[in-house]
Amino acid sequence: MNSLAPFLSAFELHRDFSDAVFKIPGVTGVGIGYCEQNGKLTDEPCIKVAIRNSRGFNYPAIPTSHALKFGSERFQLPVEFLELGEIELQASPSGGLHTYTQSGQYFETATACCLVSAGGTGRFLLGCAHAFALMRTHGRPHESGFRAYSTAADDSGFHNHVGMLASVADGNVVDAALVYANNNVSPRYTGNRQFTGVVPRSRLLSSYNMFTRSGIKGLHLDMVGRVNHPIGGAIANYDSVLISRPHSRESSAGDSGAPLVSGQGELLGMHFGKATSGHALAFRIQDVFQAFSPNLQLIV
Repeated sequence: MNSLAPFLSAFELHRDFSDAVFKIPGVTGVGIGYCEQNGKLTDEPCIKVAIRNSRGFNYPAIPTSHALKFGSERFQLPVEFLELGEIELQASPSGGLHTYTQSGQYFETATACCLVSAGGTGRFLLGCAHAFALMRTHGRPHESGFRAYSTAADDSGFHNHVGMLASVADGNVVDAALVYANNNVSPRYTGNRQFTGVVPRSRLLSSYNMFTRSGIKGLHLDMVGRVNHPIGGAIANYDSVLISRPHSRESSAGDSGAPLVSGQGELLGMHFGKATSGHALAFRIQDVFQAFSPNLQLIV
């Protein structure tokens, strides 16, 4: 499929259209995507509007096309709709990377995305903040007694200690957090996969794989753009979210934090949620890395 990257760059520069569309009740996302024909994605770009429910939605309130400018060039793209339904985060009560607080109020599970350094120093596991059990509701601080444990149990029956909370990303940008990684954690921690590098933000791939504890799940990019959804009594607003259509197997509970990987082994995203439609939602990995201060670097 043709890359959507240049169209996305033009779309992100001019937010008037998406700002106006988000004011319409029932809209959950606006971005650039691939046109659909007879239930299949084509290689033709379009503007996509993600909605919660088609029933009663005010379709006439949105133009049927919109113009994007590339320097002196002008492209009139059709507007299509994608019914996502509700968006849910995908932590789980069993398997993966266990987390809890000293008060014992949380015990959830995640898939660690990758091993990183911050500003070129330290060793940390990167994952979703919600799956690392850090926040009661969106935007509230984590508890200081947070600890993380890996899946391998020791002789006493407790899971091996990975590390305590190191940092939480800017929650207005991404849902991500770090825990300290001990020396036993290798770059192959997640899904027995060692990455060859990171996909630059200037590239958008049309297909890729998600590596999870339950296996590899193939994905097609449907759209990329701004998304908002309820989380913990507030509304989370994220830019440049990858919304992907699964080949066959959908993501499941516990997949939050799972890495999205190119066919060449490059890390390109971090999964955080799933829509009722089955679509997988992920942050672009460069956005995740840059949401921390200092910025993160992948350890390979």
